[in-house]
Amino acid sequence: LQNETYPLLAQIEQIEDQIKKSIIVNPVDGTVLTRYAKQNEITTNAKALYKIADLSTMTLRAYINGDQLGEIKLGQKVKVFVDKGKRMQIATKALVPDSVYGEKFIREGKDAKPVVEVKEQLSELTVKNLQETLRLELEANAIYLCMAAKTDSYEIMKMYKRLAKVEMEHAIICTKIMQIPMSEAGSESCSDDVVENFQRTLVLEDHAAGLYAKFAREANEKHVKIMFTALNQVETDHIELIKKYL
Repeated sequence: LQNETYPLLAQIEQIEDQIKKSIIVNPVDGTVLTRYAKQNEITTNAKALYKIADLSTMTLRAYINGDQLGEIKLGQKVKVFVDKGKRMQIATKALVPDSVYGEKFIREGKDAKPVVEVKEQLSELTVKNLQETLRLELEANAIYLCMAAKTDSYEIMKMYKRLAKVEMEHAIICTKIMQIPMSEAGSESCSDDVVENFQRTLVLEDHAAGLYAKFAREANEKHVKIMFTALNQVETDHIELIKKYL
């Protein structure tokens, strides 16, 4: 009798184990957002049944333009209006350049309003910030030309020459907004080691990105605020570019 019982007990344990495995337990508390399978529907291994999310804490992605950038800072409380007039108060966690989400400072010709064409009296602070930007961009131009000459890699050489050209274009924009002649470009030294140059580039670009974000907040002139916002985006893009080589 026992010999007949043991196989049955083994089958019972196997069935109970299968039943336990058929019970679905959510890994997190949350709300079902989407159902991919219906009740009594036959499914397969690794097939998603539904999508669940914890809605107790939500992250809102919002876009701001250059005019608004100077009015927002990290940690600031902002009011958000949703459907049916419901209002929520949230804190800003990050200010991310538009390029991260695929938007650029590119407009069709009919919509373009070049900042260099705006002739407006500049505040003393704006002039000071533009002069500092001009100095930084000319310095970066010279450094990147040095780094381009130090590498044996054609790809890295061309990359640094493109960066140098971009920095010079930024410098030219500054001179046009201030309506002053271009300063004479100097020369800068750099390392023979490509990794050290990459690391120095990250420091330069990170410093510039932070500074231009600050200058954008300080600018009262709309076209200057737009320019510094764009420069901040470009320098941030440069950081991501260099990180790919490390």
